[in-house]
Amino acid sequence: MNLPKGYLSPSSVARWESCQMKYYKMDVLGEHFMPSRALETKKKNHRVILEEDLGYKIRHGSNRADSELSEIYRAEMEQIKPLLAEDPTETEPVEKYVETEVKYFDQIIKETRPFRQGTIPVEVEKKLQFDIGGVPIVGFLDLIANETICNRIQDLKREGQASQKGLAGKNRQLVTYAIGTGLTDVGLVQIVENKKPTVNLDNGEVTPQEIQRVTQQYQGVANEIETAMRTGLFRPVDHGDKRKAWICSFKWCGAWSSHARDFVTGENVSCPWGERSQVKV
Repeated sequence: MNLPKGYLSPSSVARWESCQMKYYKMDVLGEHFMPSRALETKKKNHRVILEEDLGYKIRHGSNRADSELSEIYRAEMEQIKPLLAEDPTETEPVEKYVETEVKYFDQIIKETRPFRQGTIPVEVEKKLQFDIGGVPIVGFLDLIANETICNRIQDLKREGQASQKGLAGKNRQLVTYAIGTGLTDVGLVQIVENKKPTVNLDNGEVTPQEIQRVTQQYQGVANEIETAMRTGLFRPVDHGDKRKAWICSFKWCGAWSSHARDFVTGENVSCPWGERSQVKV
């Protein structure tokens, strides 16, 4: 199977579905786009909660103190200040941003305490390599937690709004990891970015029908990518599709980074591919 990296992942499939040119730039050419404060911040949230708290709990049998987690988070945010300062879409001084974010994370620590203390972690950030319907898959699941009657796969996210309840068993990322581990009990742990953060828990079970649906999705995307690699044709975002048009913007797509200087000076700029229906590379 002619895939650029030799495999697919839930995130690479999402990139392909949102904009094939973005997939081409990142997964075929291996380009790294401009830093994003929001993305880098979420990575640190993720790492401190999973590795520094739940991973610590696996090794030592108890959670870290909230104050210790706060200190770890502050230190890590201080380390990436130069990276955060490179985001050309943000105008807030990086010092102020980091200070605000550290205070907000203190609230996240408080709100996630019942989940963190009540969870019995078995594994965190586990790398998986397996096939789905003949398609090689590589991914990292966030957490396997031990519950009374089963082990459950759980995915931790920080997002702007709460997801609809009852969708955990249909979440492609969770279904993917259910296939890779054989565990069908799954859960979404969502930190919702309100003025005061809240925690939204949604547990579910992956059905054979969902496994079949996700398998067909991977097979379909793999075939599309093979065709694009053979023909050299990659399609950008369809601006007529309102569900996707927001993706094609300076803030959300790093392909615009080469136009950052023009954007800052106020000149009218656009995606280099957004006006064409397809691009041959």
